[in-house]
Amino acid sequence: AERWDRTYALNLRPVLACTHAALEHMRAERRGSVVSIASIAAFGEPRQSDYGAAKAGVISLTRSLAREFGRYGIRVNAVAPGLVPPADVGALGAHSLWRDAQFSDDQVEAIRRQTPLGRLTTPRDVANAVLFLASEVSGRQITGQVLSVSGGYA
Repeated sequence: AERWDRTYALNLRPVLACTHAALEHMRAERRGSVVSIASIAAFGEPRQSDYGAAKAGVISLTRSLAREFGRYGIRVNAVAPGLVPPADVGALGAHSLWRDAQFSDDQVEAIRRQTPLGRLTTPRDVANAVLFLASEVSGRQITGQVLSVSGGYA
């Protein structure tokens, strides 16, 4: 229970808090775009069940808020990245899945081989997807969606 509480505190509650604060301003303006970061772990990846459940909560929150705030012209979407190896494990926070070496080099390579595009997700890949969903380029009709950025893995 302690681990689940910590995982939810790190991966779901901050999304709710930040989104709630932003939505109040967006509602007053009657426009805006929220893009949250979920994970392909939410789709049942063999990672930690607590992390996947917290990220599934981000997806559920995204879809619910899209329906609740659409009438104010606010779009709410999420990006679900695939495995994003860190450039520098030493620069990670104490609660990172990578910190405790929960992904071995062999596991990372196996995921890369199983990915249809043959490469892992990079931070730039995720940033570009967020930029697309947040921008007017994505159109006024995209809301309540989850964009998997996983090279076809998920």
